[in-house]
Amino acid sequence: MSYLAAMLLLNVNEYDAFVVFANLLESPLYRSFFTFQHDKMMLHLSSFDVILHRYIPKIYKHFQIQGITSNMYLFEWLFTMFSRSLSLEIAHRIWDNYLYHGSTFLYRSALGLILYLQEDLLKANFEEILPLLQRPPKNIEINQLFHYINKIPPLYNKKIFQQYSTPFKPTSIL
Repeated sequence: MSYLAAMLLLNVNEYDAFVVFANLLESPLYRSFFTFQHDKMMLHLSSFDVILHRYIPKIYKHFQIQGITSNMYLFEWLFTMFSRSLSLEIAHRIWDNYLYHGSTFLYRSALGLILYLQEDLLKANFEEILPLLQRPPKNIEINQLFHYINKIPPLYNKKIFQQYSTPFKPTSIL
């Protein structure tokens, strides 16, 4: 939570930061994370797995083979809105888009970051993938990252997003 508070305090006065933070806590995504509602948290992670499988199947398959699950990296990305994992400049831009587009932009950002790292991820094994996802390189080029984020279509359609919000049970690929 301190990463979220820090980002807010860097950009607005204390009162406004408090109001925005309180509003964040009321969003379904953050309510489930901040109150540690395990079933709802897993539903968000499962939704991401479905979207990852749909938009970046090569990575999804590689992660399955290597034993990488979304809870190993995505929880922190979402919980801190990328403010711990990425540079301040990139995190600011993600926050701006989150505030405009809503929580689905965080999913698109996660997919975009994975696309940005795809070449290295596909060459890596479990021991190399996790550090790359948990501590992405500091030299990420912001315009290139947002180019990848923009390759992922908006997930605004409620019907489509509800389809992703059911528990995902992948079939074995081995």
